[in-house]
Amino acid sequence: MFLLFTQLSVANTRVHYVVAWVTVLELLVGLHGPAIALINTSNGWPMFLFGFLFIFVFTQQFGFKIPWWGRALIFVAYAAAVVYVYGFLFAEEKGLKSFYQIFFIPAALYGGAFALVGLSWLFGRGKKAVPVAA
Repeated sequence: MFLLFTQLSVANTRVHYVVAWVTVLELLVGLHGPAIALINTSNGWPMFLFGFLFIFVFTQQFGFKIPWWGRALIFVAYAAAVVYVYGFLFAEEKGLKSFYQIFFIPAALYGGAFALVGLSWLFGRGKKAVPVAA
């Protein structure tokens, strides 16, 4: 919560847009989510871990100057970890047929962002405010 409030308190400043800072926040929430899931249930953590890591793998890594082979390595490591956890570690409980769960978190985050953009666009189409003459 401290890091979230810190991020909110520096909104629209240069610090708010520092890629490394935003990435640290994304990766830490990627640890926080599975940790809370482990405390509350025994088998819900993969959805949170791979869901939040999805955000890093498919968006945040592009803010860094990484060679193409480094990006490929990140993708391969992510895919291998998903296959290992869903295919072997939880083979009897979940199995690869349940790996669709990794899309729940990104769908909620991206869906919420697109919904806010849509609502902003929809409600921003009203009459334009007339500036008051000085």
